Amino acid sequence: MQNICISIKEVERMKKLLFSALFVLPAFGYSLEGISVESGYGTQSDVSKVTSPSDIITKEEIDEKHPFDIKEIIFNRNGFYYSSTGGFGQTVSLYLWGTDPKKTVMFIDGIRINDFTTPNVSPAYELLLLDDIQQIEVIKGVQSGVWGADAVGGVINLVTEKPKKGFHIKLKGLVGDYNTKKAGFTLTFANEKIDMLLGYHWLKTSGFSAAEPKKSDPDYGKRWDEIGWERDPYRNDTVNFKMGWNITEKDRFETVIKSIDAVIHYDA
Repeated sequence: MQNICISIKEVERMKKLLFSALFVLPAFGYSLEGISVESGYGTQSDVSKVTSPSDIITKEEIDEKHPFDIKEIIFNRNGFYYSSTGGFGQTVSLYLWGTDPKKTVMFIDGIRINDFTTPNVSPAYELLLLDDIQQIEVIKGVQSGVWGADAVGGVINLVTEKPKKGFHIKLKGLVGDYNTKKAGFTLTFANEKIDMLLGYHWLKTSGFSAAEPKKSDPDYGKRWDEIGWERDPYRNDTVNFKMGWNITEKDRFETVIKSIDAVIHYDA
C-alpha cells in the first residue's frame, strides 16, 4: 500500500483554489431576469417560476442566425432532434426529448396550430417562416395536465413581435444558391392604447431534388443534377397581422392572424 502525504501548505493552497473556483463559477452563467413565458401554464409568467425544463430563444439570437425556418434555429438546442425529407418546404419532423413528433403541441401567441380534426398529425413546421417572431418558448417534458394528451413531448410557443411606440417600417431581402430569393416588409405602430403589426414575407427557391438514387440503382452516389433529375421548387407567401387594444390597465383585447400560402413539389 502506498502512503500518501499532503502537507499543510498544500492543503491551504487547495482551499484557495477551491474558493477561487467557487467565486468565478457564477460568471459562466447567464441571467434570465426579465424574460417571461406564456406557454408554461397558459398565462404569462416569469421564466424562473416555470418548474418544467424550459428553453427560451430570444429575438437577439433569431436576428443573429437569420434562420429561414424553425428547424434552423433549434437544430443544436439541447433535447431537440429533427429529420427532413429534403430542402425548403419538404416535410420536417421535430423530436422533443425523443418523443413522437405528433406528441409535441405548437402554439402561435397562445393559439394552438395542431389540427384538432387530425390529432395524430404534427404541425407543418416546414411552412413556418420566423419573420416577425420575437421569442420562441419551449417547455420540455409532459404537459398533458395543462395542454392535453398530445403534449407528452412538450410545448412550443412562437411569440409574435410586440410593436414599439411610434411608426416603424422594416425591409428585408436575401438571395442565395439554387435561385433562392427572400423579401418582405413589416409595418408596426403603437401608442398608449393600441398597437398593430402587419408583415408580408415571400420566399421562393428553385430547390433541388429531394429524391436520390437507391443503392441498387446504377446511378447511386451521383448528384441529382448529374443524372438529370428535376428540381423540387418551393414558394411561400406569409402574412402576419397582430393588433392589441389596452382597454384598461388590466384588460387587453388582442387578435392574431397568420396566413400561409405555399406551393410545394414532392418526390413520390
